[in-house]
Order: sequence, then structure tokens, then C-alpha cells
Amino acid sequence: FAPSDHPAFHPGRAAKLKLGDAVIGEFGELHPVVREKFDLPAQTILIGELDLDALFANIPPGFAARALSRYPVITQDLALMVDEPIAAERVQELIAQTGGALLQSARLFDVYRGDQIPRGKKSLAYQLTFQADDRTLAETDANKVREKIAQRLRKEIGAEIRGG
Repeated sequence: FAPSDHPAFHPGRAAKLKLGDAVIGEFGELHPVVREKFDLPAQTILIGELDLDALFANIPPGFAARALSRYPVITQDLALMVDEPIAAERVQELIAQTGGALLQSARLFDVYRGDQIPRGKKSLAYQLTFQADDRTLAETDANKVREKIAQRLRKEIGAEIRGG
């Protein structure tokens, strides 16, 4: 995903779905001006478009869905403060690259700019989901991966880990 600047979307509340360098979809909140022009109700309206032909054309031959693990997941939050210009997409890439086999997903659930955050900075919060295919993970296993991720974010983008 990458930020979208499509004029039909509310600024800062839209994303492009990219496959390599190609944009295959856009999703976001309808811009209030567009909503008013079409005389739509004064409420949040989410819209999206996805090029399924492009998506399906890029499924590798022999692709098969991965079997679900029978072992439980561990979820942990990771909140960090970064310079405003650093894209959440870049942070997401670093998390995914560093998390290894135990990191099943990293979901951005909050972006905060406000009184407790210095000017020129923003706070990003991710929910990390850990799971093994061959065993029940201990909290210490997840903590080690989370700390490895935190160290890389500190080193590569100057992130400050919040709350620990």
C-alpha cells in the first residue's frame, strides 16, 4: 500500500494498492466535496476499486494457500515515533523483512499527531501477530522477534519505541 492523492478521496484517508510498481487498486474515504456534489448523506463513505484481472494475472503458477496453524497466536502492540516524512509503508516493509517466520502479520492500527508528539514527528502503532507452525510459542519467543524489529527500526529510520 502507498498513500493515494486521488482527488475523489479525502486527503490522508486513502491508499493505493500496488503490485510491484503498478497500481492495481485504490481505496479510501470519499472526499466531502464529492459527497456533497452527489447529494449523499453527511456520513463517512468508503469506496474502492480493484483490478482483479491484474491481481489474478500475477498469481504465480502452482500457488497454493498455506495451511492454517493449529497453534495459538500471540499478539503484541508496537508503538513508535518517527519523523513525519517517513511513510508507514516503509515501516511496514522493515517490520515484515525483520520479523522472520514467526511474524504472521503487522497491522497499522493508529497514526497519532498531537500534544504528546513533538512537531515534525508522528506516532505509528502496529499490532504484531506471531505464530509458529510447529509449536506453541512462548511470550519470550515473540518478545525476541519484537525486540529485533525494534532494533532495526531504531537503526534504519531513527524510530523511538514508545511505551517500552
